[in-house]
Amino acid sequence: MSYSLLIFSTFKPMHPEFVIEQTNALRSWKSLRCNPKIVILGDDLGVSSLCASEGVEHHPILKKNSYGTPLVGDIFEQGWSYASETDICIFVNGDIILTNSLCDGLDRFVLEYPGYRTLSYMLTSIRYDWYNYVSIDFSEPEWESKIVFEGSYALPTGIDLFIHRKGTINAIPYSGIAKFGYDSWILGYAIKNFDITINATSVIKIYHQYGSWYQDNKVCSRNTRTKELRENCAFVNKLRKASGYTLCGITDCKTTWRID
Repeated sequence: MSYSLLIFSTFKPMHPEFVIEQTNALRSWKSLRCNPKIVILGDDLGVSSLCASEGVEHHPILKKNSYGTPLVGDIFEQGWSYASETDICIFVNGDIILTNSLCDGLDRFVLEYPGYRTLSYMLTSIRYDWYNYVSIDFSEPEWESKIVFEGSYALPTGIDLFIHRKGTINAIPYSGIAKFGYDSWILGYAIKNFDITINATSVIKIYHQYGSWYQDNKVCSRNTRTKELRENCAFVNKLRKASGYTLCGITDCKTTWRID
């Protein structure tokens, strides 16, 4: 299938607890057969060096809140600046491994919706939380089949993958990334306003590297505080109420792809 693809994301600082997960994620995106353009946004510690070593575009300037956490709205706006009007855009969190099932899903999407270049759409997928993850050799063509992914599917309220068209999400919350609420807000916006909203979990496999800092309820080394989480949720909920969008999970999507 012929389509152009942009993946944009932001990474946590390259502290030891995040090196494997973020390197795995980036290399998985690079290995996709659908050949995405990749842009990593933000200036956290070590991110510039990682992008240089992996040969991907780095955009360091992002707006941040008072805690130093990049703001979701600016991540999307800066990411979109690298996209054409017809690109398929993907925002994905920096600890998510993508597989060629993503390309399978996009192939199917453009076949089923040949007018996608002028439509508003959202595709997403429930992540699979992978415990005890390891560094992956992506030079091995069959890498996915050689790994035992021990874990379980996450709750559908935590969304890490947003496949959409540039500029179609209006008034994105200027809330801290990875601080709860914004993902459900975006999905609720799509369900209410977009031409197409698809739960592609049955087709697109995404693996969330569920590190010990998650399992032990530790905070990110950006100096995240519980107060920041409360403030972020309050901000998003206020915006949600003002806009009338239902805070929802992926199970509310209008369309679900199923394996025949």
